[in-house]
Amino acid sequence: MRSTADFWMMYVSGIPVMTSGCPFVDHRRDRGEVCPHGPSCICGSHRINGVAALHSDLLTKTVLKDLYDLYPDRFVNVTNGVTPRRWIALSNPGLTELITGKIGDGWIKHFEDEIRKIEPFAKDPAFRAAWGRSSVATRPTCIDHTGKDRSRCRS
Repeated sequence: MRSTADFWMMYVSGIPVMTSGCPFVDHRRDRGEVCPHGPSCICGSHRINGVAALHSDLLTKTVLKDLYDLYPDRFVNVTNGVTPRRWIALSNPGLTELITGKIGDGWIKHFEDEIRKIEPFAKDPAFRAAWGRSSVATRPTCIDHTGKDRSRCRS
């Protein structure tokens, strides 16, 4: 079986992938269909990571269902390590302070269990204004990191 790198080199070189050794790819070829290189790469890979549970679920149930049915053991879900709690805590200290001031710091370690405690404050105009100010205050940091002035840059 060829490696993903082999398939990629064939793709960029314009060499057609005619014999893949992958039943999915070969079946499409036999029906006279063009097989995208993505499925060819999946056939040549040991693991396909969906990165997030939702993404993995979409891949295995819809987008790549045929390939998942052939190779269920290849599809895995390994989160890249950036969780909402870490993202908020690291990217927006003002928002972190606002949330912590209202519900305590338990949300930083137990996000799913604790963050719902913020819901009662969503209708409070003062809280909403403070939330907005924290977003605006973070924009220059976002611009510094991206090098672009993005008026829709969110914290």
